[in-house]
Parts: sequence; C-alpha cells; structure tokens
Amino acid sequence: LRAELIAMPLLILLSLWIFRSPIAALLPVLVGAGTVMGTFLTLRLINAGVYELSVFALNLVTGLGLGLAIDYSLLMVSRFREELAAGAQPRAAARGTMLTAGRTIVFSALTVSAAMLSLLAFPLGFLRSMAIAGAVVPLVACLVALTILSSVLALLGTRVDALTPARFVRREPTDAELPRTRWYRLARC
Repeated sequence: LRAELIAMPLLILLSLWIFRSPIAALLPVLVGAGTVMGTFLTLRLINAGVYELSVFALNLVTGLGLGLAIDYSLLMVSRFREELAAGAQPRAAARGTMLTAGRTIVFSALTVSAAMLSLLAFPLGFLRSMAIAGAVVPLVACLVALTILSSVLALLGTRVDALTPARFVRREPTDAELPRTRWYRLARC
C-alpha cells in the first residue's frame, strides 16, 4: 500500500512531464488503474477456482501494470496526436491510432505474456504464481488501452492537449527542418 501511495503521485508527475498536458497526463493513470483492477479481478477468479496464487504476485501486478500503462498510453497518445496534426478528425485519428499503435500494443502484450509464462518451467509455486500474474497483466493492459483509452481519445479529440501551458506546446519540425543524417534516411526507408 505504501509503495502504491508513493507510485501514483510520481506517475502523475512523470506523466505530466512526458505528455506536457494535464489531461493527457491523466490517461496513463486511467489505464494503470483499469489494468491493476482488471488484473486483480482476473487473478481473484483464478485464485478462487483454478490455482492458489502466491501473495507475492500482487507486487508484480502493480509494477508491471503501471509500467505497461505508461508505455501503451505514451504510444497511443503520441500516435493520436500525429494523426490529429495530419488533419484527421478525432474518430478517424482514433481509428488510425488503432491500426498502427494498436497492432504494436497487441504484439507487445503477447510477447510479454509469453515471456512471463516461461516461468512455468520452474517447479516453484511462487514462480508459477508470478508467471500466471505476469501473463495476465499485459493482456489486461492491452484490453484497457485498446478499448477504454482509444474511446477516451476519440471523445477528447483535440481537447487531449487542453489546459497545456504555452511554454510546453511542442511544434513539430517540418520535413525541410529535419536533419538529413543517415539515421534519418534509414528511418524513412
């Protein structure tokens, strides 16, 4: 409980610094809360009827859930902003975000789940609990990001950057202003 009481304000401050918008900074908190609560519910159902889980799995749920919430939110909000900057309407921007960032999030969630399930190879009960909890967290985070976050982004539209102080507004460089390094050329392939 103490770790979560410390982590949530730090998460909000970190999100505010990264997203540079108070409204966008609350989105990882929303995804994180949904992920942690959804995972706890799923683990409760698993614990009640399938397998008795170790209490140590709860710490993994909180840490991994908040970490994935930040990653997935950053990916989706950044892509959503790019779509809006390209002139798309909010619903079209959300659709474009789902087609690009959404696929990346699904692939990431499946990869993290598969990696966590590798802990099932060890015959220790607490590692099996970590494997189960660790496999559930990314799937729930993916579900929350692709349903709740995408819906919130479509509803917010350009208001995702509302209340942003003028000094934090980033202007994206035009194509002519970008340096023509070999890294730039490689990224444009």
